[in-house]
Amino acid sequence: MSELALPDCEGLTLRLEEGVLTVVFDRPAKRNAITLAMYRTLTAIFAAAAEMPKLRAIVLRGADGCFSAGADIGDLAEGEGRRLAMLKEHRRISDTAVEALAACRKPSVALIEGYCLGGAMAFAMACDFRIAAPGASLGIPASHLGVVYSYGDCRRLQSLVGLPMAKRILFLGDRMQAEEALACGLVDEVAADAPAAAAALVAALLRRAPLSIAGMKLALDVAAAGEGMLRADAVTAAAHLAMASRDMQEATAAFLAKRPPHFTGS
Repeated sequence: MSELALPDCEGLTLRLEEGVLTVVFDRPAKRNAITLAMYRTLTAIFAAAAEMPKLRAIVLRGADGCFSAGADIGDLAEGEGRRLAMLKEHRRISDTAVEALAACRKPSVALIEGYCLGGAMAFAMACDFRIAAPGASLGIPASHLGVVYSYGDCRRLQSLVGLPMAKRILFLGDRMQAEEALACGLVDEVAADAPAAAAALVAALLRRAPLSIAGMKLALDVAAAGEGMLRADAVTAAAHLAMASRDMQEATAAFLAKRPPHFTGS
């Protein structure tokens, strides 16, 4: 699959196999902390992924059993005269990367092992599914650092856990273990073999109609953002695209023939 070239960046490892793009945060010596260069490259990666017809799913994970400890604070170690400007620019760049993932209509899975904190949690919440290993430790320490989590990140957190729990997570900034995250809805599954569970979920997604998933992901995200009136035409267009697709014809033929359908996303 080589419709588009995917950019390289130190700290990121990409694997593109059988319709699945795996993005690995790969700085184990820094607990896979995310640099500005990585954020910029991730924006380009997710934008490119959105335009790859044969790409069927995205998996995010970290190297050496750690998802990511979040944004690399070293990127902000500038002189005081530039600090505010640096903070604003960092927020713009990091938010752009997270929103690029959230906007991509390919289904996405966060495979969470070890630490998943701060900026890394933003990427995990922008995924459609979150599968955690039993020893995972999740948190958003914004209130410990004197910063405000972005609007998009706060909205996604509230959608996942509800308003009271979102306030508890953000205001206190404490870490929670995987089982607690499961109980409040921050993750979807805790699995003893999290990589195998993530692989099984992706395999199931690959057997479904891509245009159906894309259209329903759009509709759900529009509803969650309260943008139904503003983006109703886009949701309708996605539904019409799926109904006019060869995949829908294939689904009908497979049903009548009592065989599994073979979807291509066209």
